[in-house]
Amino acid sequence: MSEPDPLTVDLDTLPLQPQRWMHVLSLILRRHNWQHASKAKGVGHRTNEARARLCIWVFRFLRDNPVKTFKLDPRSFSGRHVDLLMAHWQSEAKAGRLAPSTIPTYYSHLKTFTRWIGKVLEKLPVLLQRMNGMLVRFLDTVQAAHVTH
Repeated sequence: MSEPDPLTVDLDTLPLQPQRWMHVLSLILRRHNWQHASKAKGVGHRTNEARARLCIWVFRFLRDNPVKTFKLDPRSFSGRHVDLLMAHWQSEAKAGRLAPSTIPTYYSHLKTFTRWIGKVLEKLPVLLQRMNGMLVRFLDTVQAAHVTH
């Protein structure tokens, strides 16, 4: 028996199945990942791959996180999950394991993903605003260090 075409699978009628999160996520990615976030055009291969990698990492992180575990279907992704991710990324940036400039990119990918599942992340979280401030100060410091006298 052949696999159903991901473009014809009706995700609205498919029941929420946290144990099949990877299957559901792959259906969502196959259907939407080629699209630009706001324009009627496709995206490049690097963007496509980066989004897919981040989405897979996000759901593995939420499932295996030692602080708070979530057994969720990707269509159940919401703001509380974003808050946990933002807190994690902020702590990683403070520890020097993640460049602060990476966080807005990750947030943009999450915002795009939530549009695909019919949800909206409108406001930039307070954590991201703080991280942007940290990034500006960091870049100012780097630029000042490179100024020759």
